[in-house]
Amino acid sequence: MWRHLALRSAVLPRRAATLAARRYTSATPDTSPTPDGVVVGCYEGETPSLELFSATAFAINDRTNNALFGQLERSGFRGKLGEARVFYPPAPEDDGPSAPVVPPRVAVVGLGKRPEGEVNEGVAWERARKVSAIGVKALQDVGARRIGVEAFANCPRSVAEGAALALYKFDHLKTKPKPKKSADPATTTTPPTSTPVDISVLSRTGDVCDALNAIPAAGAVPSPTDLSTGRVLAQSQNLARYLMETPANLMTPRLFAETALNEFKDLGGVTVKVHDEAWVLARGMHAFHAVAKGSAEPLQYLEIHYRGRELAGAQGKVVEESSETAVSNKESVCDVALVGKGVTFDSGGISIKPSAGMGLMRGDMGGAATVLASLHGIARLRLPINIVALIPLCENMPSSSSVKPGDVVRASNGLTIEIDNTDAEGRLLLADALYHATSFQPAAVIDVATLTGAMDVALGRVYTGVFASHHHLWAHVARAAEKSGDKAWRMPLDPAYLAQMQSSVADLKNAGDRSAGACTAAIFLHQFLRPAVPAAKALAAEVSAEGEILGAVPYVHIDMAGVMHYARAADGYNTAGMSGRPTRMLIEMVRSMAKV
Repeated sequence: MWRHLALRSAVLPRRAATLAARRYTSATPDTSPTPDGVVVGCYEGETPSLELFSATAFAINDRTNNALFGQLERSGFRGKLGEARVFYPPAPEDDGPSAPVVPPRVAVVGLGKRPEGEVNEGVAWERARKVSAIGVKALQDVGARRIGVEAFANCPRSVAEGAALALYKFDHLKTKPKPKKSADPATTTTPPTSTPVDISVLSRTGDVCDALNAIPAAGAVPSPTDLSTGRVLAQSQNLARYLMETPANLMTPRLFAETALNEFKDLGGVTVKVHDEAWVLARGMHAFHAVAKGSAEPLQYLEIHYRGRELAGAQGKVVEESSETAVSNKESVCDVALVGKGVTFDSGGISIKPSAGMGLMRGDMGGAATVLASLHGIARLRLPINIVALIPLCENMPSSSSVKPGDVVRASNGLTIEIDNTDAEGRLLLADALYHATSFQPAAVIDVATLTGAMDVALGRVYTGVFASHHHLWAHVARAAEKSGDKAWRMPLDPAYLAQMQSSVADLKNAGDRSAGACTAAIFLHQFLRPAVPAAKALAAEVSAEGEILGAVPYVHIDMAGVMHYARAADGYNTAGMSGRPTRMLIEMVRSMAKV
């Protein structure tokens, strides 16, 4: 049955991922002088006042001869953050060539209390994302297709992020209703979801601004605040959403690998290699293979190289100034290794999960999806840094050939692992991939995984859990989280937690007790960044006076289990469904490490 479903899935469009990721905002901004809807802001007050309008809102209101403010005043609008109203200002009586252009729809979005003093950049950008998302969605719901958005926080990037993330929908598997011929596209409130929306940025005078909407020259690295940067960031996260949301029969390891080949085929500086079971076994990756062998779907192992230094002529670029991660001044070095857990469906194996909610385990390859999507965005932005991405892909299924509780397997670094729980399978995939990552001698290794339910319990849907072996790596994460609005919280990476992972028959077991489950999983993974060492030596790992773990490559483990999925929309742009987080944070982190 599974084989038939997988074969049938091949008839889907080969560019489905890209189309789904980009379909709700155009690839290039619409510079039409006449948007059919605009989004402007108004600060909070006891009663509406022209003084509470933003500069752009004031200019649009002036064009309407104060009609917009009159409608706002009668609506009961108070300007609370995220509050939105759509108004339909009357066209000017004088419709001659010198008459002001009045948009047929105006979404006024509350900006909250007017800030006093200097505002933190990250806070301002996040507010811009949310109000842009709310305004654009409100206009789309009433039929707008060419939407101009105020440059909130003077950051076109945030406008593009909020808009593109808010408008994304995973609906291409649904049968579409035929559009009614009599529908007036200017007034309909139920627009076809397949119709894209063009987004442009407005100046303070209310005009579409060519400078704010400019597309960088071919080969140039876009500015961090450019509209084009925001569009790439959002489309990357939407790609991750698509990969995670796609049903498991339509996103098997083979189909995921085919999607990767398809997505990267037109991008410069990228090489994609797809390895099979024989390659995995030849390299002693028995931990990964132990999980994969229970499924009829063959495993795949993706190895993707991005050579950004060559693209940018960035010879001599270094990732870090500290002596621990300084790299050679060569274009061929590996600056960062990204590793993503790719379990395309997780039943739990022999330690099978309860049936309730098991369908969400199609997203258990969220680490693989976000790593792939992040690298895709990094390549589109042409960041001057070299990256290798490693993605082990398989299903975790129960069968007569599945790994069993009590089995012992040997990972590629030589450590033996007792399988205490077959539902703690992600760390087995990552163990072999992490050790493979060290062979490229990267300056830092970052893995991303939907690893533990304990992280969901600890941080819920708000923060991604991050374990960092070195403080300067956490500094990059914290900076990226602030700029992207994708929140992260540092968790302890401490060798003391390894005591819970000791086995009586092997070097380690793959699951501890109920205490600190996310922390024990993280320190377990850290053991595979070097060749095998005895358990006693691992427990007594050398730690610096600052609390940094020494003796292995600098390491970041990102447990995204809590933020994998939203049962309901969390805010303007974090819509219900698979989240695609922390894709934008990863891209921003790499930008920080590349010093651009």
